[in-house]
Amino acid sequence: MVVDDDAAIVYMLEMMLDGLGYVVEAFSSSVDAATAFASDPDRYDLLLTDLAMPGMSGAELAERVQGIRPQLPVVVLTGFAGDSFSAEAGEHLNVKRVLIKPVSMDVLAVEIKAVLGAA
Repeated sequence: MVVDDDAAIVYMLEMMLDGLGYVVEAFSSSVDAATAFASDPDRYDLLLTDLAMPGMSGAELAERVQGIRPQLPVVVLTGFAGDSFSAEAGEHLNVKRVLIKPVSMDVLAVEIKAVLGAA
């Protein structure tokens, strides 16, 4: 599951992950993503989410997802290197990686493979 409020970023991530052989369900609304996840939580192997989004932040989305499937790995994307996302919050939410946007396909490939391999 890929979630970012910027449709262009969602499209780019979807194309990159599709090119790497992953089946991707992408959302530009964290609220819609939460609803989809709640309706079929076993459908997803990973949550890749932006951190700063309107309506529901990536941290809030991760918390909701973790309430349903605590072991689902989470990768956070952020455009802010100095983001206030703490290591403690990340551990609580099963965040495996925090990636800074823009992320290259090479970095995304390595990080997603590592996270899914460790899951």
